[in-house]
This record gives sequence, C-alpha cells and structure tokens, in this order.
Amino acid sequence: MRLQSEHQALSGVPVHNRLLASTLTDLLDERKDMTTGGKTTGGLSKKYGIDEDLLKRLASHVNSPSIGDTVVSRHVTADGEQLMLMKAAWVEPSAKDASS
Repeated sequence: MRLQSEHQALSGVPVHNRLLASTLTDLLDERKDMTTGGKTTGGLSKKYGIDEDLLKRLASHVNSPSIGDTVVSRHVTADGEQLMLMKAAWVEPSAKDASS
C-alpha cells in the first residue's frame, strides 16, 4: 500500500479522495475562509477531487492550525526578537453550508 501511495504521489495524476498533507491543509484553510456568499463545500470538494460527504466527515475531526487570541507567554531574545507562545484555536467556517 505504501509503495502504491508513493507512486501515486510521484505520478502527478490526482487520485479521487486522496490528498497530500500539504494539499489537505490548503483545503482546510480554504474551508475556514468560506463565507455565506462565497464558496461551498461542494465547490471545494470538486476542486480538490474528494467526495463532499468525505470532506464534511473529515472536517468534523481534522482542522488546519489556527492561532487563538490568548498569549501564554512572551519573551524577548538577546537579539531583540520577540517570541510569543499562543494557544491554538479550532476555527469553523462562517458559511452555514460548510458545517452542515
């Protein structure tokens, strides 16, 4: 199975319902940015070559990283660079279609 997956990834030919991790991240980011007047999960699923039902089931368990509003700690290095540790947040799309 692994060799088959590697061959498919290297071939450049899209396989239905299979995405590279970086492509999945792009899809989930686009899903979060949806608005009621914009894209739908149907449009995204078609664009990325996956079933709409699969996208909805996957998105109920997996999301791409988002930064929350809470700063946990702040530190300035000797070089003057500011480092901040922030909590992650689960962000849902604003479009009703994305969550149904």
